[in-house]
Amino acid sequence: MWSEKKQQIVALALETVSNSAKVERFINELSTIYDRSVESQAQELSTDAGRKQMLDLTGAEYHFEKAADAFMRLWRSDDARSSAIRDAGEFVLLDSSATVVSVQVQDGREPLFVAGDSVFSTPTDADTEYVLSESLKQIARTDSEAVFSILPFYASDGQRSLWALSSARSHESNAVARLIRINFEWSQAAGAAMAEAFSLSDSEQAVLKTLVRGQSLSDLAHSRQRSIQTVRTQAKSLLAKTGVGSQLDLIRLFAAITLSKPEIAAPAPNQPDNPTPAGSISLTLPDNRQIQVDIHGHPTGRPVIFLHNMFSGTVMSPRVVEALKQYRIKLICPWRPGFAMSSPYPSKPFSLEKAFVSDLEFVLDAFGVEKTIAVGHMSAAVYAAATAALLPDRVHSALAIAGFPPFLNREHIHRLPAWPRLYAYTARYFPKALSLLVRGTFGLLIENRSEVLFDNLYASAPVDRNAISSASVRTLFLNDFRRAFQQGTNSYEYDAALAASDWSTWLKKLAPGTMTFVHGTQDPVTPFDLVAEIATMRAGLEILPIDNAGQLVLHQAPDQVASLIADLVG
Repeated sequence: MWSEKKQQIVALALETVSNSAKVERFINELSTIYDRSVESQAQELSTDAGRKQMLDLTGAEYHFEKAADAFMRLWRSDDARSSAIRDAGEFVLLDSSATVVSVQVQDGREPLFVAGDSVFSTPTDADTEYVLSESLKQIARTDSEAVFSILPFYASDGQRSLWALSSARSHESNAVARLIRINFEWSQAAGAAMAEAFSLSDSEQAVLKTLVRGQSLSDLAHSRQRSIQTVRTQAKSLLAKTGVGSQLDLIRLFAAITLSKPEIAAPAPNQPDNPTPAGSISLTLPDNRQIQVDIHGHPTGRPVIFLHNMFSGTVMSPRVVEALKQYRIKLICPWRPGFAMSSPYPSKPFSLEKAFVSDLEFVLDAFGVEKTIAVGHMSAAVYAAATAALLPDRVHSALAIAGFPPFLNREHIHRLPAWPRLYAYTARYFPKALSLLVRGTFGLLIENRSEVLFDNLYASAPVDRNAISSASVRTLFLNDFRRAFQQGTNSYEYDAALAASDWSTWLKKLAPGTMTFVHGTQDPVTPFDLVAEIATMRAGLEILPIDNAGQLVLHQAPDQVASLIADLVG
């Protein structure tokens, strides 16, 4: 049973990267696994059954790690946009009950489907029946956008053809979905990315190319003058290395990698471009890396270090800027390595906090700042704490705005709402899956479907929904998102694991000083009562509530936040 579930999760994850419409289902499926794991460990902590769920994730984790490597390699490829899927000019319309409404075929080709029959009358496999059935339910229920699913069907002579499923609402009939026959071509860029990520031999690459092109293993054996047994052995090795269970799953993996979105930094249609804001400069660090620093607020005000969240950047709304000017505060906002235009680390440091604080000390010198405070926005709370702990002579206080606290145990993560909980679980216990999860969710923003993300994050917080519905705040968020991830998601993944950890060691190093958490009482992402509870369990953490505010407290109560910053900086 678990093997089947793992294969479903792997297949759904790959489809998610190519099609943001699948994100919610992937998140729900993966959340179920984590929740069952928590329940099993709570009920049978000392038994094999209690440990089985987490141990069983190992195979999927390997697959996610390698697939994520392939996505990243393709992302950086000059040939990333080369298409491997082409419309063959044949399509079938289906209604919500899976009945064939109409069929269009090319001249001379015998149709696989018959109008009036069930689509399941055409031979296929059990997995395809399940995916097709569930996808049709989704389309009928939500009027979903295009659903990316590669589905095989078989002719009477056993020849397989591949079809892509999408939604197709029609005013002229009761059709809700369309199956389009596709010709699958070879993408050199995707092939090279897979070969490098999965360490494929030349023979295994030849098998991959053969299967993608729709040829048989017998054809390959004949062309390479090898026995069919040898080629089958190479095919088995290829499936084992890529972590998939069948040749069709291999093709789905290749398709997902080929169709992944390399243009993550591109502006969405009908949205303004996102130029680097005024007041942004680039500094050259001692090791010749570049660090981008944005400046906001009063030009001659008291300097304050502002550390950005991992999925939103440094741009401030007009209300925030006015409050900063009123309280004579100048925010110095360095982008961490790998975000915006700051150069990434050559390799992941042993301690992300120490590596960044070293860069930050250079920034303080460059701006002539002798004494200040560090403000961490949301996930950057850990960096604010580390900065104050490691630079006590120059940073006398740490403050977090809507900060992520140190999660002391698994139960604390379990109390987060569904989407934040999934990201925290994944970052802390299943990090290899994070890359695909992040790419799938980011697809929502790239394709102007941000309402799915915002609705899930802020469903229980009307105050945040109202704030993000503001055109100015939403535009700032989306533009800053694109700036933050124009180099990819590696740095996000580093920060996500850090934010989901128990980082209270930095609070201990702050002693006898304390860290202040400014938190909206209606925060739906990191609930106020959870942060308050953790504050009672960890010395050195104080919490200041702001009523009628949520996670977007910086934009909802800028005067109160700026006043608190001004009091701390002195």
